[in-house]
Amino acid sequence: MTTPFFDDFFTDFFPYERSVQRRPEDAPMKADILETKDEYIIELEVPGYTKDELSVRLETGNLMVQAAHAGKEENDIEEPEVKYLHRERYTGRLGRHFQVGSYLTQNDIKARFENGILTLRFPKEAPKKVEESRFINIE
Repeated sequence: MTTPFFDDFFTDFFPYERSVQRRPEDAPMKADILETKDEYIIELEVPGYTKDELSVRLETGNLMVQAAHAGKEENDIEEPEVKYLHRERYTGRLGRHFQVGSYLTQNDIKARFENGILTLRFPKEAPKKVEESRFINIE
């Protein structure tokens, strides 16, 4: 069974990847995608960010994750006489999008952030709606 979540997963997120092969270690947020009997789990590495600097949004079947350092600029140093000689840690804004299916609502997605890992869990199928009991009109 194929699902929209995995159909051409990375080329949908990175349209330019059709011509350029990206290495997983170059991804802005490294992601592991797991599957259980009933749900999908996305684990994203977001080291150096706090829970308050993360944003997760669901919009028309797309799960969008953003991380941005609050108030930190590229050259923001507390001591004016100190300057960077070499800088490898990224201090800007990161983002990833995942196509997860239009059947999901925000209430279906559970998010947890611990030790630099953002874990997102959501069901594989649309939750079954409980039918309300209604009286049948007698004509």
